[in-house]
Amino acid sequence: MLVEFNKFRFDTKNGLLTHEGKPIYLKPKQQALLSFFIENAGTTLSKEQILETVWQERVVSEQVVFQTISQLRAIIGERAIQTYSKRGYKWNVPIQEATIQAPPNSVSVAQEMQRKRSALIVLSLIILALGFWLKTTLSPRPTTIHILPFNGIENINLTSSMSLFELAPLAQLPPFAGDYLTMPKLIWQSQFEDDAHWLLGGRVYTLTDGVIFEFRLQGKTKHWHDYIFSNDLKQLGQLIEHKVNKLHQLGLFDTDQTLTHWIDLLRERSAYTSQPSVDLFLAKHFNALGHTDTALAYLTSILRLPNTTENMPIKLQANLQKALIHKHSGQYEAALETLNTFDTHKLSQIWPLKFELIKARAFLAYAMRNPEQVSAQLQYGAELAKHNIDAIGRFQLHILDSILSAKLGLNERKYIQLNEAQQLIAEQQLHPANLAFVYLHYVLFSKDDDSIIKYLEKIIKLPRTQHNFWVIDDSFERLFNQYLKADNLTAASALLAHNNAETVNHSLLQAKLLLAQNQTQQAIALLEQSYQQSQRELDKNGSINAARALYRYLGTQDNKRQLYHDFLLRNGEQKWLERQLNEPM
Repeated sequence: MLVEFNKFRFDTKNGLLTHEGKPIYLKPKQQALLSFFIENAGTTLSKEQILETVWQERVVSEQVVFQTISQLRAIIGERAIQTYSKRGYKWNVPIQEATIQAPPNSVSVAQEMQRKRSALIVLSLIILALGFWLKTTLSPRPTTIHILPFNGIENINLTSSMSLFELAPLAQLPPFAGDYLTMPKLIWQSQFEDDAHWLLGGRVYTLTDGVIFEFRLQGKTKHWHDYIFSNDLKQLGQLIEHKVNKLHQLGLFDTDQTLTHWIDLLRERSAYTSQPSVDLFLAKHFNALGHTDTALAYLTSILRLPNTTENMPIKLQANLQKALIHKHSGQYEAALETLNTFDTHKLSQIWPLKFELIKARAFLAYAMRNPEQVSAQLQYGAELAKHNIDAIGRFQLHILDSILSAKLGLNERKYIQLNEAQQLIAEQQLHPANLAFVYLHYVLFSKDDDSIIKYLEKIIKLPRTQHNFWVIDDSFERLFNQYLKADNLTAASALLAHNNAETVNHSLLQAKLLLAQNQTQQAIALLEQSYQQSQRELDKNGSINAARALYRYLGTQDNKRQLYHDFLLRNGEQKWLERQLNEPM
């Protein structure tokens, strides 16, 4: 049957799809699924029906259905296939049977046959050429996942039974490979350029009842951080392959989808089958956007998991995220209760998680004005540094000790710890990107504006990593404000022109510059545009920041000011609004 819909034409017999006459390549299962939807247009099809008809005897997970539907939507449009929660999917656009016009009767039979033979020969050649072109250009390239050594363990047998990706040892160990867990994207960029290559590296921690493998998968635009538990080190290779297969089904390696589309896909799958690592990823994503209620819902789902060794790393990360949300909202007792509910007995060997717990408890104790507990956490960290942790772990502990010592007024100790951290970078050949933390502390400890500017300018020139990006972006904003403070508007403008910061709101800084140049109306217009854009993108934090600026800069007689006041009040900014009454405009 040949059907038409939305300028598409599809032959259900041979699976050929065209759009305005141009052929579109479909994989076999995409062809079968599209045929099934069209043949049952108007009927809601359950996942079970789809699996039974399209995949037949082959045993696959429900996630394969989600992925294939997502791929079809990307080709023929999001609205073509409608999702009905807990029921299934339904074809949602009108279709009509296509008609084929008959040849004119005036043409003689002999002439028509000759014309058809010639046309058939030409068409065959075109189809052969087109088929070769489609095969070589539109067929998905196999994804190669290059493997870094796992802290000296080389007897893990890694193979891949899937044709869509292959696992292979990295031909040559990159510089600073030991820093991979803290800066995977930087290491990836030193080796590859295109999205067909991924890098997998991690660390194996030996426990009494097995091993836990912490790993990061890094591609050109996406990344994944996760844990694998195994009772036997010899089985770890198979479990890694199984995990990569699942991530492939989740769409991690798809190169033709936006981050927003992928997040929607993960949310859809999480609604059907909750997966702890997916829920944690979504929780962090929505927390970063300011949607803390949504983040807490995902975190609560994780914290309901059984207390097994396999679940322990993800559950602790969920605890930490939940505690941070409570702390940032001023709910210190709730944050402390969250941290105290976790059994840390098995954390002794997984020092990065223990470090994060020490850091969270120390900063919470400081916020609760409990210097004794801050000192206790410092001592705990010092003891941890004596055990078998690597150089980057000791570096992080020295940095933590330095900033907490400063908060406690231990001036001599804060510089000793900072010097120890800087010395480790040189002695252990850690990546220079780690200097961002050292320089930032010199900025925080200094009272001389020239010294502050010098170190800030050093920081923003350092490479970005998953760990130091917030330092670089924070320093970018600090440097911009220092230029404004010094009335160096030329330097501030030049800094914005070369903005590489990812988490800094460029519109807010540009508005500050316009205000410094007495261009108030242009600044207000820019902030209103930023507010509307953040609202459209569901970026709650961005909306709040823009609304704060508009509330401050709009005149008290401006009716729009009340609009932003009400928005801030609805979004928990009452204390901020109260502070504005006591601060000069």
